[in-house]
Amino acid sequence: MTLYVAIALVAIIAYVYLCTKNSIVEGLNEKYVLITGCDSGFGRLVMEQLDKKGVHVFAACLLHKSVDEIRENTKHCIPFTMNVTDTEDIRKGVLFVKENLPANQGLWGIVNNAGVAGCGYAGWLKKKDYEKVINVNLLGVIDVAIQFLGLVIKAKGRVVNIASMLGRRHDPFASSYVVSKFGVIGFSDSLRMEMRPFGVSVHNICPGFFQTKIVANSVGIFRNLIANMDQEVRSCYGEDHINE
Repeated sequence: MTLYVAIALVAIIAYVYLCTKNSIVEGLNEKYVLITGCDSGFGRLVMEQLDKKGVHVFAACLLHKSVDEIRENTKHCIPFTMNVTDTEDIRKGVLFVKENLPANQGLWGIVNNAGVAGCGYAGWLKKKDYEKVINVNLLGVIDVAIQFLGLVIKAKGRVVNIASMLGRRHDPFASSYVVSKFGVIGFSDSLRMEMRPFGVSVHNICPGFFQTKIVANSVGIFRNLIANMDQEVRSCYGEDHINE
């Protein structure tokens, strides 16, 4: 009986060791990662965690003040501005990253995090409301991934796209956001199959509801929708329903 217990313990220890060994990443201080949306929220948190572990982070921000904050408060981050809705600005971002990478080195990873909120009944929204959300949350993700893909292939790295649980389920009152996140998951699934022969992995992360700046901004978007709603739409839905 004792022999069987000893064999079982050895097997468990060996299994845990092999699993742990495969999950340990060596040489983090030699890795370079690009993260978009580092002004706040998940992007800033991921950037700070990787910086503490010694990873070199190209921290893409929308605002110049965010670049100054990051430069002052981190050790391994290389902040710069990049608007993910502007193809030419992304092209300049690629050149900036290439200039600051060591010779013959690519990107160990891309974290496509930049995003905006979208809320309101579909009947309250106009095409431009959908375009504003999709341009950042979906087309921005696609454009960044495509333009930086060569550097990821070079390092046999990974592409991590921040989607949402609303990219897996379709809740009411958020159709513009849902559409954008369903698109991110569809793009990632296709890209994953295309990149497999090149040793590049593609991942979706689908968070639930967290108190990030996106959630806080939703309140302002909702109030703006109500304030600028067409009278015909307001009459159709009724004041009581709108106020609820």
